[in-house]
Amino acid sequence: MWTELLDEFERQEKEDKDRMTTMLETAIREELDCPEHYIDILRGSSFRPGDILKLSVKDTPVRVSSGVSIRKHTLCQIPYYHTHDFYELIYVYQGNAGQYLPGEKSALEMRAGDICLLTPGKIHAMLPSETYDIILKMILPRQLMRQILEELRSEERYKDRADILEKRNELYLFRAVKEETLPMKKVMESLMLELYSEQGYKMPSIITLLLLLFIGLGQRDMEYRRSGLVYAVTDYIQRNICTAAIDALAVQMGYSSRHLARRISEETGGNFSDMLMHMRVQRAAELLAETDLTMDEVARQSGYSSTSGLYKRFHCVYGMSPGEYRKIYRYQEGR
Repeated sequence: MWTELLDEFERQEKEDKDRMTTMLETAIREELDCPEHYIDILRGSSFRPGDILKLSVKDTPVRVSSGVSIRKHTLCQIPYYHTHDFYELIYVYQGNAGQYLPGEKSALEMRAGDICLLTPGKIHAMLPSETYDIILKMILPRQLMRQILEELRSEERYKDRADILEKRNELYLFRAVKEETLPMKKVMESLMLELYSEQGYKMPSIITLLLLLFIGLGQRDMEYRRSGLVYAVTDYIQRNICTAAIDALAVQMGYSSRHLARRISEETGGNFSDMLMHMRVQRAAELLAETDLTMDEVARQSGYSSTSGLYKRFHCVYGMSPGEYRKIYRYQEGR
């Protein structure tokens, strides 16, 4: 089994090395919005950890996926701030890992056995891995995670934990517990073998293994990772997506609008409007994927006065039209 996994990791390393060198522009055009902007930033760059902090919330692309997968965090990947429309689970199988969050000047360090769960909308940047490290990144689409969380809610002792994990824009950290490390590693290995199998995988097996994984996490202590100001601003916008305004937030926080604007700029490299724009298009993306609302209604519930405003912003962040985004999810679900 271990030989099979090592072969797969080696294949991923080669694939990502090609994508980050000879195929860099193709990879960026496939994966990121506003590709020319990122090509200019990344081509020929040699990043040091501190360089990540120079990127701003204005430069934050949204990665999109409607399928479940596990990949090794390969050695050649360039760190950049990004977010997702899916859940991302990071598991340190071996070695150490690090990542930056906006507003934090030091990296969040993880060691072997630690697990981190990022919910949709959370911005982060993974540090490069070392040769010895095996860091696994799992994509868990929102629809699949809701199914897992509903199963957890059937057990009263996991209900509160399931409700917490459904929140957007959060990072939850589960530190390694010695007696639980081996069982968790076995579950991750089984998930990888199921996903990497040439014969394909059966969703019932994946769901069963994910339930085992989250039941195990439900028995661990959970740390919240929230940077004060950034979390306060995003929480306010989420609760007031249609009416959010910096003046109203400044009053709530006891600041002047000018002082709050300066602090947001210092911690994110952007401004309140940048954060509001990203979170409105993320809300629109959720509605497009999970409802049959008309475009007019999606725009209205996301805080836009017209569909033209939604179309323009959506394409800038997601690199596709709202209609194209909806088709991705309808195709996946067979609708």
